[in-house]
Amino acid sequence: MSNSFESFADLPLSLQSEAIREGEKLLDTQFVAATAADQRALTWSGFLIASATAAFGGGIALFKTKPPDIMIGFGALAFSVALLRSAWLAIKTVRPSKFGFPGNQPAFWLPAAWDCLGTSNRMERQARIDQARQLDERIRENAESAAEKAKIMSRSFDWAIWSTVGAGLLLAGLVTERSFHIFDGVTKIIKHISDGPSR
Repeated sequence: MSNSFESFADLPLSLQSEAIREGEKLLDTQFVAATAADQRALTWSGFLIASATAAFGGGIALFKTKPPDIMIGFGALAFSVALLRSAWLAIKTVRPSKFGFPGNQPAFWLPAAWDCLGTSNRMERQARIDQARQLDERIRENAESAAEKAKIMSRSFDWAIWSTVGAGLLLAGLVTERSFHIFDGVTKIIKHISDGPSR
């Protein structure tokens, strides 16, 4: 990256200023978007934890009924664990991580902090190049971090959706079987076939 922005100084001064302004604006927007994403992830994980707690409580209650409903009870506990997995993925996205913030620390402008030897024009030129380079690096790093967190949040959504679909299908299947005794009929047919034709 050391020489990749040397040609930045070849741009007209007005374009240099505009490029730096837009870079600062984009960095600031990334910060706002990251804060909103963290809030969304915390809200989502809170909803999942509440749902998992309810499913867990329901599963335990089903084990204590007379007679205990083992199948639906275990289904509720499995659903609770799946929701907690989804919540954990969402929480991972809000854990502290490196982020490039807008602005610059005044100490970085001191002569000892960067190569600013030479004429005033040379110092201004080098300052603009360094500023553009730093903005570009921070924007790229933030974008990579945001893309990784977006993948994790997508997995959290997928876990929750497919867990709900799976639990719903299991519950519908159990209720249907209990209502129409499908397995009893299938068992009789299989037994009849295995016994062979009657004589």
